[in-house]
Amino acid sequence: MFCSASILSAGAGKLVIERRAELDGNCYNVLSPAVDTIADKDPLAATLLLWAMMAYLGRLGSGL
Repeated sequence: MFCSASILSAGAGKLVIERRAELDGNCYNVLSPAVDTIADKDPLAATLLLWAMMAYLGRLGSGL
């Protein structure tokens, strides 16, 4: 699973986009601040992080 504070380093948006399939939406304590950090520079990457968190909640709620 891709759940690391390294996404806050330089090139974070590119890393998020390249490894979006590995994002673990359960890591909201890392992903939420990452969204705040990269939202202005890379809105697509920020959206993918938000999507990962929402998808996790959807799976959790549906029992999958």
